[in-house]
Amino acid sequence: MDEQAYKSTFHDINPFPCPFGKAMLSSRCACEKFQKLNIAEREAASCISPQAHASCEYLLELLYLKTRFALGIVDLDQPIPHAKAMRTQCGGILGLRELLKLEHSERYEVDNIYGLVQTAIGTYESLDNLPFKEIVSYVRQYKVRRRK
Repeated sequence: MDEQAYKSTFHDINPFPCPFGKAMLSSRCACEKFQKLNIAEREAASCISPQAHASCEYLLELLYLKTRFALGIVDLDQPIPHAKAMRTQCGGILGLRELLKLEHSERYEVDNIYGLVQTAIGTYESLDNLPFKEIVSYVRQYKVRRRK
């Protein structure tokens, strides 16, 4: 399958790609709104709720904005390298989980990303009010797993 055909099929099949797809597909996190899709030989993360997609997408935009200096991201219009995206996604939601003092299972570092986002909105009234200084420290400390 050529890349253009893949991208076209991807957008047709997956209208709401999970903003935290890298974290989800790494099996480090779970979400009640997550659905795994297989397109050709590739895996994709999908969100089954437009409302959940919008909330998570906004949180991820804020995380990229607030962590770009710490990660050395100069231009947000350029694609973010995979390792920095993983650090932002995984480190950001782990930091948020720690701030909210939520428990997690032994299998996942975050059991329900959408539930975490909703708890954060309930606690801080808006995602804009999150204490990003503390969250950024978790992003900075997060280590991406090395290939074996």
